[in-house]
Amino acid sequence: MKVCPTCQNQFVEETEYCPADGAKLRRKHEKALDSMLGRVLEDRWVVEKKLGEGGMGAVYLAHQRSMSRAVAVKTLRKELVDSDEFVDRFMREVQVATSLSHPHIVTVLDFGQDTDGTLFLVMELLEGEELTARLARGPMSAEEALLIAIQIASALEAAHAMFIVHRDLKPDNVFMLKMAGGGTFAKVLDFGIAKVLDSESKVTKTGMIFGTPAYMSPEQCKGVGVDHRSDFYALGCMLFEMLGGRTPFGADTPMALLLAHVSTAAPLPSSFGVTIDPDVEAFVMRLLSKDADDRPASATIVRELLQKLLSNLESSEVSGHAETRAYGAIDVVQRPKANKAIWIAVAGMLAIFVAVSATALLSRQSTPDSAVEDVPVAEVPVVIEESPPFVEEVVVAEPPADAGADVVVEPVVATKPVIQKPAAPHSPKKKPAVDKPVAKAPKPERQKTVKPADPEPEEPTKLGKVLKRRRDKITNDVSKEAAKLKQETAKKLEAELEGLFD
Repeated sequence: MKVCPTCQNQFVEETEYCPADGAKLRRKHEKALDSMLGRVLEDRWVVEKKLGEGGMGAVYLAHQRSMSRAVAVKTLRKELVDSDEFVDRFMREVQVATSLSHPHIVTVLDFGQDTDGTLFLVMELLEGEELTARLARGPMSAEEALLIAIQIASALEAAHAMFIVHRDLKPDNVFMLKMAGGGTFAKVLDFGIAKVLDSESKVTKTGMIFGTPAYMSPEQCKGVGVDHRSDFYALGCMLFEMLGGRTPFGADTPMALLLAHVSTAAPLPSSFGVTIDPDVEAFVMRLLSKDADDRPASATIVRELLQKLLSNLESSEVSGHAETRAYGAIDVVQRPKANKAIWIAVAGMLAIFVAVSATALLSRQSTPDSAVEDVPVAEVPVVIEESPPFVEEVVVAEPPADAGADVVVEPVVATKPVIQKPAAPHSPKKKPAVDKPVAKAPKPERQKTVKPADPEPEEPTKLGKVLKRRRDKITNDVSKEAAKLKQETAKKLEAELEGLFD
């Protein structure tokens, strides 16, 4: 025989569903079966199997008749239906959940009360695992922890905008969805003891303590008024656990935990043998401040600071593999590796430019000029104009001593620059005639202009030789280093580009 779990009518073995209410029949001797299995709530939601159970009720897998859509059904225990307090809390969750619409908050589809008084809440079906199950496998990387915290803060931002404080934020109430192609997507659940700040109705009495001791804020532990900053403390406890592998405080009894939150300074997550970025650790400790005024003022600030910390961690990775995430729906997008190659190429070209510029500068400095000429100390340098004018000058040479009286010496026309001395810069003065013999002058009709002979190079002094050797050595060394740097940079560039295209 089979029995209907709804109307309790009995049917023959061949019958699968109750003709009266459509519930799936179960065998009469299967007393261990849950009475909710096979039931049809409000002729729309067919309950199939139990997914989990909590203090207030259980969660079942069901499907919607009209659309064949899989959903989750949360029910309140029958023994609690007669308690106004738990019914009010259940209805508060319905009220809060239906007023919130955010990608990181579970979506409520329907709610109601069955004919036998069973209260139920229909939600979207989530596939994945609770954050608690993920933490059981050990601490997370800072990037993964910050990414989850950003999504939780985003959900709190939407709730706080509606003046709703969760008050029971913990890993059990954060669900990690399975994403196609990987990635992380968190959903915040269970607003059962949420507080509406602008509501005049009170679900809990003043002085009563509600929450989970391991994640409760000091003001919540003392039973005084709480606001949105209490959720930030709970988020800090969760971040501490994600990074350090355990909660900030451990105690044997719930009362000892409450006292620790109120009066004991939280330890550093790194004190438990894990390596944590100092900026991330400092932010976690700020969330765990005993005084609510020392915590961030809003969920928007919390989210933005978390995003900045995550961005800093990603930009400081030595390995160079990078990925950006769209915070909110959190779609993971790979950065093009070409960005890395471009930066390497730019750095290589900059290094070559610096080396070549240094070589040219030192080579220019090695060219002799008036600043490094070997000038005798006793001499006064003669200033010559950049383009000295040349004038024709008639020079008459005296005949040799042994020449006869009949020898005639003709004048020679020559050009020479006008030289100015510092004492009289604008008064050119002719030099005396040269005392050495002059070659036989040409015929008058074929006179030619004789150019002044180039001055013989002065022999460099000892100091000039030393300076020249030093300049030559510096120029040679810089040229070798520049060539070596260009060769090494070219090899690095070639290796990086080959790795990029491979």
